[in-house]
Amino acid sequence: MPFFICLNLIISFIVQTHYWLESILMSVWSEYLGVTCIIISILLMLAQKLTISNRYDLFCSGVLLVWISTWPPFFNPDSPVIFFYPLFFCFMTVLINFLFIQQASKIDSLTLSYLIKFNNNLFFHTGVIIAAVIYSLTQTDNYRLFPNIMAIMILKFALVSIVNSIPEKDLSL
Repeated sequence: MPFFICLNLIISFIVQTHYWLESILMSVWSEYLGVTCIIISILLMLAQKLTISNRYDLFCSGVLLVWISTWPPFFNPDSPVIFFYPLFFCFMTVLINFLFIQQASKIDSLTLSYLIKFNNNLFFHTGVIIAAVIYSLTQTDNYRLFPNIMAIMILKFALVSIVNSIPEKDLSL
């Protein structure tokens, strides 16, 4: 998810330095762009177009744009929440990518069978997580809900990427 990682770094820089783009980033246009990205990504997920990484990248980036455009009024102007959440998402995505997705070929068959079962679990279904992420955007009273659900979304991305990177002959366990 390279665009999501870059967007997180850009948002953290802009918010921390109070760069002139901060007003654009926190405007209604950013929210519209984010909602558009979310809708397009959901449609692409349903149609199974593009790669898995691009679909999750588009969704997570859209959610981040909606979050950054709607949540800052609920916090103090120099609140560390607005600066640290994007950094958390960025570092988590990079670590998940390097530690798990890039090492998918080294997974043994027993672990792979558990990952496939976990991936097929209804409570960990992508649609359920997408609904939870969108719901967490509306819950401004609980500021910890959004990053927790986004962390689950990033983990789901890693799980789907790992399962889909394994050749078909290994998936018939």
